[in-house]
Amino acid sequence: MTLVPRHAPSSTLSRTLPLVVVITLFVATVAVAQPQPIDLGTLGGTTSTPAAINERSQVVGSSNGHAFLWTATTGMMDLGTPTSSFATAINNLGHVGGGVLSGDPFGTHPFLWTPEGGVVEIEPPHVSCCGSMVSAVNDVDQVVGTLDALIRPSRAFTWTSTGGMQTLGSLGCRFSKPRDPFLRTFSKPFPPLE
Repeated sequence: MTLVPRHAPSSTLSRTLPLVVVITLFVATVAVAQPQPIDLGTLGGTTSTPAAINERSQVVGSSNGHAFLWTATTGMMDLGTPTSSFATAINNLGHVGGGVLSGDPFGTHPFLWTPEGGVVEIEPPHVSCCGSMVSAVNDVDQVVGTLDALIRPSRAFTWTSTGGMQTLGSLGCRFSKPRDPFLRTFSKPFPPLE
């Protein structure tokens, strides 16, 4: 006959209690930590409005009529557009899309800004424009946006530096407008349009 030693219940409890306490303290510590707001500042005026953030915590938006890029190391930086502007999108490379005021009354042209190239207005000059802007830009600098939202039915477009601008159609609707979640899920180029 083999005798198997039996542990007293207090012995089992004394071994599991420290584990429960450690887990509870870890969960309590995590649950108490709260994100702290960050004052992004302004570009010398009284207002700034953030519009988008990327995975590197870089923020874009508009401050006193100027598109900005904010990073934790540089703070708020004016993107240097020639006229009033606003930023609406940023990819994980820090490339920014938005709209810049054109010569037309109330008209904006979509733009892409990169640290290497500065501001590039991406709408062809022959297209009459009013209210056009970038909705999203992915990590291979494909841009989607809306053309002519204020003067005629708006049309979604895509743009690349090599392929130029293409309208995406409206699927039979009066207008079409791309949204960021569709584009952000792709870091590779879209297939060619047919």
